[in-house]
Amino acid sequence: MKRAWSIHRRFVAKSTSQTRWDQVYQQLLLWTTNRLPGGPIGWVVAALPLLASCYQFCRVDAKTADHFFLGFPSYWNVVAFYAIVASFGIGLTTLVILVCTVLVFVPVKYLYPSRTEKLWYLNMALSVLWMAVYAVIVALMPDQPTWLIVLSLIYPVYYVGVSLWLTVTFRGGDRRPALIKA
Repeated sequence: MKRAWSIHRRFVAKSTSQTRWDQVYQQLLLWTTNRLPGGPIGWVVAALPLLASCYQFCRVDAKTADHFFLGFPSYWNVVAFYAIVASFGIGLTTLVILVCTVLVFVPVKYLYPSRTEKLWYLNMALSVLWMAVYAVIVALMPDQPTWLIVLSLIYPVYYVGVSLWLTVTFRGGDRRPALIKA
């Protein structure tokens, strides 16, 4: 019981103080652009990222000692961005939100781009390039070319691919690949 109360207090304290309003705005953006289902189902779908983020923010192991995020990091802004610029329909947007919500609870070690040791230069270079393409897409909206959206997906695919590879290949204590050892 004492442990449950401790988890509850940490959940309430951290989720209320650290849940950023930008996560609420993203869901409102998806709602107002008709990317979420209508009615009560839409409210549930919109609430899932907020609840998952509250859970993620209260976890003491959300960031691992070896500088990874454990479980899907709260990249809901990226989800909303692609839903808008790629004109996802209600079904695809809902599916992506559901999958990402479930991934919050799956113990995959996602890269922490600015903290990964030897991959830092590659991660930061790709992050900067991705942000530049992101900015160009936003500047060109609503007439952004499809090829630019596809080009921008290189970084998220790299990010997920490397994260999955590191999780599956190098489990356990300090059995990290040589690329990221200090």
